[in-house]
Amino acid sequence: MSRWTIPLLMLLSAAVARAQDMELEESAPNEPPYTTPADEFGQTESAAGAPAVYSTHGNKSQFIRHPGAKKGLRLIDRDGAYYYETARISGKDQTSNIRVGMIKPPSILSADGTTSYTSMYGNGDPVTAMYDYEWKPLKAFGALGVQLGVGFFTAQGQGRFVQTPGGLTSNVARERYTFYAIPMSLGAVYRFQYMDDQWIAPYVSGGATYYALVEDRDDGMSTNFVGTPAFYGAGGLMINLSTWDRETRYILDAEYGIHTLWLTAEARQIQSASEELDFSGLMISVGISVDY
Repeated sequence: MSRWTIPLLMLLSAAVARAQDMELEESAPNEPPYTTPADEFGQTESAAGAPAVYSTHGNKSQFIRHPGAKKGLRLIDRDGAYYYETARISGKDQTSNIRVGMIKPPSILSADGTTSYTSMYGNGDPVTAMYDYEWKPLKAFGALGVQLGVGFFTAQGQGRFVQTPGGLTSNVARERYTFYAIPMSLGAVYRFQYMDDQWIAPYVSGGATYYALVEDRDDGMSTNFVGTPAFYGAGGLMINLSTWDRETRYILDAEYGIHTLWLTAEARQIQSASEELDFSGLMISVGISVDY
């Protein structure tokens, strides 16, 4: 072997190693996760199909099979906003009722034995505004609770002379009277409601009422105050307005703490304990109720 053979082999080996190092530097791997173009573009994603409509509800809404339903999606409104079902934050053991109704005129006779409520204030049915608050702690079967209420109505009329003064053709006095009645009630209420989304919920209630009465006159004479007790029994029907529109129901719950909005109609029979101040009669009223 020539004395140049070993040095040449060493130079050749070094050149090969240097060439391999340069090749590795020129083809440096990508940044993490060190994928190659083949890895990045070798897979293709399949386009998701459009949700399938499986039923319609009139011309206003339609029910579709949507993949988001598995995550709690319940509503997509007309603006494209997505609504997911979450735990409702509002309670449902309290109720406020606001109603307006009419009751027949009370039977009240003055001390003179001649002048009556209808002779002074007319025989028209007075319009009564009422507010009831309910607390229903017992909901094992339906909803049973306590009911507190207050109402108000007023009427105006002319005073009456017991005897027509000489020179006058009528016993109507110049003085103008204003009559105020404020009924305050305490009782129990039971609602035949067994589901949150129940469309119609009948109810019954009953208890005692105290009528605080005020009669004022515009001639500066003293104002009269008096009161009388009574009893009542009522039956009503509540129509669930929250079930008509899910979007409205979510907004009422999340922003206002209202669990259910109702349209209410009620018939209430009142029986007075006094014949001198008799408010006995049937009162029909309609209004709005909210559970919270």
